[in-house]
Amino acid sequence: MLSGDCDYNAITVVIQHLGLDLDAAIQWISEYHDTCLAEFDLIFDEAIHHQNGFPSWGEDSDRQLVEYIGILADLIRGNYEWSFGTQRYFGSKALEVKRTRKVTII
Repeated sequence: MLSGDCDYNAITVVIQHLGLDLDAAIQWISEYHDTCLAEFDLIFDEAIHHQNGFPSWGEDSDRQLVEYIGILADLIRGNYEWSFGTQRYFGSKALEVKRTRKVTII
């Protein structure tokens, strides 16, 4: 359940800085999130396969870079799982929200 108990979450920041209403702010965040993940996936793929001019710094450095980017991906996934494993964001309805992708905003 999303409530008005803080003024520093992504939604309120977007509302204040972009002058959007609640629905538009949530849509903007969703689109921005999707764009960032798509860019991350593209960079990860380019790093692994040295596509689109992605440089090579030698076999060992390339391996370390791919490992590092993989760790970043694990952190992203871990944060996603944590957000549903804690009651911080969705209260006791976390598993339902994860399943349905519907959040009640009060």
